[in-house]
Amino acid sequence: MSAVNWIMLGALSLLWGGSFFFNELALPMGTSLVIVLGRVGIGALGLWGVLYWRGLSMPRSWKLWACFAFMGLFNNLLPFLLFVEAQRSLDSGLTATLNATTPLFAALIAHAVTKDERLKPRILLAIVIAVAGVWVLSGSPTMGSEVSGAVWMPLLASAFYGMAAVFAKQLGGIAPEVAAAGMLTCSSVMTLALVVILGDWQTIQLSLKPVLAVLGLGLASTSLGYLLYFRIVNSAGSTALSLVTVLIPLSATALGVIFLGEQLSPQAIGGMFLIGCSLVVFNGWLGLPKSK
Repeated sequence: MSAVNWIMLGALSLLWGGSFFFNELALPMGTSLVIVLGRVGIGALGLWGVLYWRGLSMPRSWKLWACFAFMGLFNNLLPFLLFVEAQRSLDSGLTATLNATTPLFAALIAHAVTKDERLKPRILLAIVIAVAGVWVLSGSPTMGSEVSGAVWMPLLASAFYGMAAVFAKQLGGIAPEVAAAGMLTCSSVMTLALVVILGDWQTIQLSLKPVLAVLGLGLASTSLGYLLYFRIVNSAGSTALSLVTVLIPLSATALGVIFLGEQLSPQAIGGMFLIGCSLVVFNGWLGLPKSK
């Protein structure tokens, strides 16, 4: 992999790991739905700007827009909402580590709904190690009952990500920027409708730090993040992106410890280490046989 791809990989892990940092800063702005609306809305506007600059147009097929809506729900609205809500109890680093289980959920879902992606012993071993990591993590001494009860939120968000990753193959052949813009547009419309219907707009409290955090979520972690994501896929392949799964918890934890004063107990570190090991096994970085 070229030096440029390594730089983009590091930048992407920082942008996506930074989303958990930005979530933490954005919490005073209002309900979790309000924060998600800011993220997807600003992200969609940023990508529409890219489409205009590159002279790309959006498709008019209702079937494609139905796919965009599905992806907007399960790849944006629901996981973003669960992450923000979880971070009202969990530290950003722990949330990001639980999010790292996404490839394992994707493998399980692909095994259940497809015929050509069956589970291999290596993947089963990775899942067992990850389950042990989650068990250790949820029993951390730094976690009270309220905090332990929030662990399921990032895990469910990761399951939604896994579902979306399997479904994303339906969007093959569509320009990446177009697919991302369509997905974020649909998630913005859905989130706006919920904010209006539920009256969450009344909870909005604007102040400098949360507003800047939401701008960071929308422009950096979402618009720029998706552009880097697709650039890496096109130049280095999807295998290279597996490194991001490991790097995101590291960047999120570092940002949380340095700038938010978050602290991790030895048991929490142990759980995070096990989840990291599960990803190493999953990607075959220990010389274990890979799936074909």
